[in-house]
Amino acid sequence: MTLLRESFGGINARFHLVGLYATSAVLSRISFALAVENPEWALPAGIVLVIYSGVGFGISGLVFQEASRRRERIPFGRYVRALFLPLLWLWLKASLIVSGLVAFGAALYFVAVRPPASFEEFLTATGVWAAQPVELAMDILLLYAWPLCILSRERGERRAPIREGWRLLRLRAADSLRLLLLPALVVSLKGGLAYARGVKGENAPPDVPEVLIIFAGCYLELVALYGAARVVLERATAEGRDGRDAGDSRGAGDDRAADDDRDADDGRDAGAIRPPPGPRA
Repeated sequence: MTLLRESFGGINARFHLVGLYATSAVLSRISFALAVENPEWALPAGIVLVIYSGVGFGISGLVFQEASRRRERIPFGRYVRALFLPLLWLWLKASLIVSGLVAFGAALYFVAVRPPASFEEFLTATGVWAAQPVELAMDILLLYAWPLCILSRERGERRAPIREGWRLLRLRAADSLRLLLLPALVVSLKGGLAYARGVKGENAPPDVPEVLIIFAGCYLELVALYGAARVVLERATAEGRDGRDAGDSRGAGDDRAADDDRDADDGRDAGAIRPPPGPRA
């Protein structure tokens, strides 16, 4: 079974997650359009955005859990509480990296070409027409960083998800290319719709074609997350196996170091996400 086929099967078995995710995305898009038309909707739109983010983070945890195929279940609410700040911070860091590179490239182009428009107008136009490439760059940067962040939060470990994800992207180039075809398809659909609408229709309320694209985007996003989580978990299993083999080769004089390692592991595990305790006998 190929990775993509396995990923589609895993999400199809939990298709209600796609419906919940897509519904929250559509509501967030509607509230944003209303806030653009009427500033009085700014506060409700902000609340809806927070709810949409929490739903997305919680569903990310559930998809990761499905990909891990473990029996112990962690509830949705616990994932939302544990992942909200780590995943939000990860998204902000990736957004800062990609936006910074785009702004730097736009500045270099402006200095070299000297277009008739002012720099502010040029930068605004660049932001509008570069929105889809920026989204694809974010998808590439977060492909493995997202499940790596969830893994580190589950195990209470310290990781550098963006750097480790970039390294894994190169190590599993073939699987990465297949998984990235999914967000690339979504970005192309969004880009086609944005081109057909033009700049004036960017903030218009969503119509039926846009709702369908949002639904398809949420579905393919979760499929890609499932596949990326499988790759991350396989890598983590291999690293754990290598660590155990290295531990078995230690001599008797390394027992104290092993105890220190276990104490350090206990300290890291203190912040891990745990399944709720089962009923007492």
